[in-house]
Amino acid sequence: MKMFLYVVWNVSPEVMPLGPLSLRWYGLLFAAAFMTGYWVAVRYFKLDRRFGEKFLDNLLLYVIAGTVIGARLGHVLFYDFSYYKNHPLEIIAVWKGGLASHGAAIGLLIAMYLYARKTKVSLWVLLDILAVTVALGGAFIRTGNLMNSEIYGHATHSRYGFIYVHDAVESIKKDRWVTRVSFDKIKCDSMIAGQYVPLQMNLHFEKGFTDTAAMKQYAAAVMKTVLLPGPEKELVAMPGAVPVLKGPVPDRRYYQAVIPVLGIPKHPTHIYEAGFCVLLFLFLMGLYFRKKHTLKEGTLVGWFFFLLFTFRFLVEFIKNIQSDFEKTMTLNMGQLLSIPFILLGIGILIYVKKFGKKSSLSEE
Repeated sequence: MKMFLYVVWNVSPEVMPLGPLSLRWYGLLFAAAFMTGYWVAVRYFKLDRRFGEKFLDNLLLYVIAGTVIGARLGHVLFYDFSYYKNHPLEIIAVWKGGLASHGAAIGLLIAMYLYARKTKVSLWVLLDILAVTVALGGAFIRTGNLMNSEIYGHATHSRYGFIYVHDAVESIKKDRWVTRVSFDKIKCDSMIAGQYVPLQMNLHFEKGFTDTAAMKQYAAAVMKTVLLPGPEKELVAMPGAVPVLKGPVPDRRYYQAVIPVLGIPKHPTHIYEAGFCVLLFLFLMGLYFRKKHTLKEGTLVGWFFFLLFTFRFLVEFIKNIQSDFEKTMTLNMGQLLSIPFILLGIGILIYVKKFGKKSSLSEE
């Protein structure tokens, strides 16, 4: 029997509640991206020794401001301007989500230009350092997208992939009848209808709740609402199936409703991008160490723009669109925004080869 090696991704974006707010994985990983960048700047480029700790601390502030402001405005302008032009005050509500990596790239370029003017340090040197640190930071950001169950890909139509069930689980748990939702895989020889794989969804009801008729009615309602088939659904009820009530579970005093469901394995594109970011970081660091004494200014950032956004352009072919207006586009917004950065990277590499001067990063 053919084994389907898919992953049922049922991870909460929250690490823990903090009163009316919550600590989220995305926020932690976003902060980790900046901290690791700071560490790389100290450990490998020794900016604290070359320019002083105050220089490095101020650089980090510019990087954070450029990233957050640029990413937010990029999302507003490139993906959802029709909404935000009527709700301008929500532009500052970054905590609600909505950040665009292309906007972050533009914001960082502006921030580095301003900081270079202020400190009289070569812009190319700042951009080369930024390229290496952002490559590593990108892996943290994309891992944050994974924890949020967002920005993933199309159906794989293969034995692999991730089934994203978070939205369905959260919809069920809103009623507070169910304390936990778990899933079991069911062995099968082939996909159903060419894209679905069978699963068993388990609804764990509140301890002490013993109204079995109400539980069955609730499970049936879940099948007709949350698990109703639709074009945007990652998880649907198996046609003709009925929920089965089990319990009470020994020593735990709760019932469990078992619902046969179908899931669609999707490309975990955030994992692809996170992995590529790690490889890009290693490539840039390897290039720096191999050619440390002959490296020309702009070499690292040129390769960064060319490789990162070429990969981004390609991976968009298997990634879900982020806004409805992209449905009629031959190339989506992510691809259109990547093209200028690919050309910028090529232009920088050509310029560096012809006119570039030796980088001060080679100096100890």
